[in-house]
Amino acid sequence: MMRFFVAAIAVVVIFSICSDASARYRPPPKRHFLSHESLRRPEQYRRLSSYIKSDRRIELSRRKVVSLKKSSFWNSRPYQFSTPLLSDGKIFVGVDAGYFYSIDTKLKNKIWSYKADGAIQAEATVSGGDVFFGDCKANVYALDVETGAERWKSKVDTSVLAQPLVTGDRVYIATMSGRLFALDRGSGVELWHTEAFDDDFGFSVRRAAAPVLRDGLIYLGSSSGLLIAYRESDGRIVWTRQLGDRRSQVFDVDSRPLFVGDKVYVTTADNSLFCIDTVTGRIDWDANAGGSSDPILYGERMYVSGGGGVAALDPIEGNFIWQQDLEEAGLSSPAAGKDYVAVASTKQRLYLIDSDTGDILFQRYIRGGSYGDLVVADDMLYILSNSGRIFTFEVKEHSPRKRSKKS
Repeated sequence: MMRFFVAAIAVVVIFSICSDASARYRPPPKRHFLSHESLRRPEQYRRLSSYIKSDRRIELSRRKVVSLKKSSFWNSRPYQFSTPLLSDGKIFVGVDAGYFYSIDTKLKNKIWSYKADGAIQAEATVSGGDVFFGDCKANVYALDVETGAERWKSKVDTSVLAQPLVTGDRVYIATMSGRLFALDRGSGVELWHTEAFDDDFGFSVRRAAAPVLRDGLIYLGSSSGLLIAYRESDGRIVWTRQLGDRRSQVFDVDSRPLFVGDKVYVTTADNSLFCIDTVTGRIDWDANAGGSSDPILYGERMYVSGGGGVAALDPIEGNFIWQQDLEEAGLSSPAAGKDYVAVASTKQRLYLIDSDTGDILFQRYIRGGSYGDLVVADDMLYILSNSGRIFTFEVKEHSPRKRSKKS
């Protein structure tokens, strides 16, 4: 009995000490930093969405919803990773159920559909009357843009989770193995492929990086955290740069390279943004921003999403101009509209953010959320949700709010 009494007193004392310590501890409050302050500081700062009430009034009205083929209820991956492609008044998009669609943007009707062998989780490319895309069963397709008739189907080594690069008489395909394939544009016959740079390749968080051509070199990120520059003609490696931190849990380079002058910008899954010299492969600067999304340039600013928020940076020096914390773990790549930046989250939210100040202008519920990127064209916004629907929104800006005068 005495031992029980002593033990009970000890528990009460420990609980009292812990409660007292908890009562004394107060987490540091979030602080808002103005743009000119954050430029002088190397850290990445969060910003309260309610700190400034923007005078701008933006309305996002839903115009049309097109339902696409959904995977079965028992599918273990009922998500949509594709990004719609807009071309000549049409939307081209593939879905996880393996169907590829052509949709009229005005009538919002399906023009034709094509059944692929596997799930489609990457953006397509339209060029010269054909549309090119790949699937998760290592197939590459070329279809007639107008009718959806199959031109050819070719086999590569593994899943295609990146948008094809089409230039001249070739189609370049990046696969999950880390290889780059060159196919004949007219027949789909393989011309050459590179070897996997690292047999122990990593894991892509969201998708695979899309190859981009610049001055005779094809730039491609990899799941092993590398950025590789290949010679366009034969796939020979010109230079490589390890960007992702292999000590991190995820470190892949899944973003599409962005070129500004003689610099190339990419993000890594461990939330870093790099500026690299295209001639030497030397890193000019890096910043704690970004993720598995693509950086974009709008005006004289660069915008990236990742780490739960969206940031605007100076592309020359890499200084932060503003950062908006959305507290969202999964965000799409930013898309630029008229003086706003749009992002979608996997948690069923769509945000419009002031490109100048970083203030949230508008947010809306999107059923199912989205793992793909959204597309902005003129005053229209398009998004493929995880529920298997193409949402079309019209963005309108009204006269600024009038603030009441204080006496």
